[in-house]
Formats: sequence, C-alpha cells, structure tokens
Amino acid sequence: MYNSANLTLYTQNNCAYCNIMKQKLLEWGFEYRQVNLSYDLQGRSFMKEMKLRTVPQLFRDRTHLNKNVDTVDFTKQRLLEELDFDNYQGGVESWA
Repeated sequence: MYNSANLTLYTQNNCAYCNIMKQKLLEWGFEYRQVNLSYDLQGRSFMKEMKLRTVPQLFRDRTHLNKNVDTVDFTKQRLLEELDFDNYQGGVESWA
C-alpha cells in the first residue's frame, strides 16, 4: 500500500470519472482522503483557488497530480512520476 503519499481526491456525487479514478487508486494500492465537493465548502474554495472546474482532481498537499491528462488515460506510471518519491521534500521525512 502506498499509504505515505498523503493523497487527496476531490470528487462530487454522480461522477462516473470520479468512480474510475477511485477504482484505479484502489487497484494500484493507493490510500487517499476523499473530499466530496457536493458537501465540502472548504474543498470548493480550494478548487476555486486552484482554478479547477472539473473532478476528479488528485493532489498531494498542493501538488496537482492528474493535471493535463484525462482520467481514463491516467496511469499508475504517470502517478508515480508525479509523486517523485525520491525527491519529495514534504512530510515527516523532512523533519530535522
């Protein structure tokens, strides 16, 4: 399980593409926190701040991971490249 990635998936109700992304993350072994924009005002504010109007949107902290790619075409390899575990500067790994 890739449980140290601290992923957040922004979704909404009745979203087929959100379901596709959730299934992919499950199959690839990634844990994530889901923010359903149908109910979460803070999540909506974040999406507006990031100038995003569609879901699903996948983030690690403030890094947008599925930018410029359709959900159907999003691959595990692409996600791993975006996560760049070898050069990650955030989280508990950075504590001195």
